Amino acid sequence: MSPRNNLTITADYFNIKINDRILLGATFDDPTTGAIVARRETLYLTDPKRKHPVVLTSNSYSETVRVKLPAGFAVDEVPDAVKLDTDFGSYATSYEVKDGELIFSRKLVQRATTIPVEQYNSVRSFFERIRAAEQAPVVLIKK
Repeated sequence: MSPRNNLTITADYFNIKINDRILLGATFDDPTTGAIVARRETLYLTDPKRKHPVVLTSNSYSETVRVKLPAGFAVDEVPDAVKLDTDFGSYATSYEVKDGELIFSRKLVQRATTIPVEQYNSVRSFFERIRAAEQAPVVLIKK
């Protein structure tokens, strides 16, 4: 059985208000973008070209975040679910609204491997898509 941690956070700063809407960051950890639980060890491959192979270590996590919806607000929009499968890893996200809570789940499995320079664009795209999925906001609207 994998370890299970529960954390309860009460905060007024994790959202961005625009008129009658609130934007919640999907990764929930940066007050400037509206987020509360991001992973800082994400690999950033920003160079357009690569001279050397990319060496990946194994890494995995599976998380579910529950956010109690603020009184008087309902979920207006959630990002599309993401499902990525490659030889070097997989990643998936999902959103659900249930019993007055927004439930965000994500799972990463990164396999230890060396990616040849010729496949750099595929590994770079994989991590860019993860980053985009984790930065996509949830939109709440005043009832």
